[in-house]
Amino acid sequence: MLLPSFLKARILKPISVLLLMGVFSQALSAEGNQENDPGILPSSTGWKLVWHDNFSSEKSLTHGVWLPEEYPPLANNSELQAYTGDPANIHTSNDHLVLEALRTKTKNGWKITSGRISSSMKLAFRYGRLDFRAKLPLGKGTWPALWLLPLDPSGHGYMWPDSGEIDVMEEVGFEGNQIHGTLHTSKYNYTLGTQITATYPVRDVTQWHVYSLEWYPDHITFLVDNHPFLTFNKDGGDWRRWPFDKPFYIIMNLAIGGTWGGQHGVDNKLFPAKMEVDWVRLYQNPSVPGSEIVHP
Repeated sequence: MLLPSFLKARILKPISVLLLMGVFSQALSAEGNQENDPGILPSSTGWKLVWHDNFSSEKSLTHGVWLPEEYPPLANNSELQAYTGDPANIHTSNDHLVLEALRTKTKNGWKITSGRISSSMKLAFRYGRLDFRAKLPLGKGTWPALWLLPLDPSGHGYMWPDSGEIDVMEEVGFEGNQIHGTLHTSKYNYTLGTQITATYPVRDVTQWHVYSLEWYPDHITFLVDNHPFLTFNKDGGDWRRWPFDKPFYIIMNLAIGGTWGGQHGVDNKLFPAKMEVDWVRLYQNPSVPGSEIVHP
């Protein structure tokens, strides 16, 4: 889905939400690099693995749930890159997904390309736990994201952000070793300066970490390496506050520059820049009513 440039710009003014106590000390004191895969969550947690992708071959990109989303430069958030389906920008290597941003010289000057993929045509879900194990780039101008949009963008209201947006992880390289979790709704969004958002300091984002979302009918929690750092509760109200009752699909992308990532310019020495994803895992709890997986 082509999002106009204003849709995902960020004015980071957090509003009152439940910030879980002690999170920042946990973040910096934890053995956060997760070099050893934490493994499948045990059944004792209540979560049952219902879908996953280990990116063990290029078939994940050709026969799996992912499709490239191609956009020209400046189409989203004034980002500098063109999103392409070129294997140079989207490929697997050593059993990892690689989204790679490149800067190349052409007869018309320099161009920046990168990768963005989504499951919009093949997989969406309502309620569950979604885990990404990823390595992120650092460098002035990078803006990787792991996020979700509603399968039906007009399920509530008429346009973004009426039907919601869930940003499991965003990182802007100029900040260094800090990630953001954010929700957007009709009532709470960046255009009003009221988006639901929190930051979490991470021990070296260029190493493996697990970025997670737990989504229930009445609350959403964001986690890093299994440490919760933001919870937003439904707490009554209508869809303007809580549109998160319909299926959402998954998006992964590496942006360069833009309204947020480019606030301090772009360091041309950062190229090539990569976001690597080891795996994506979706769990659901059989006791949570309304949980579903949708194959459009």
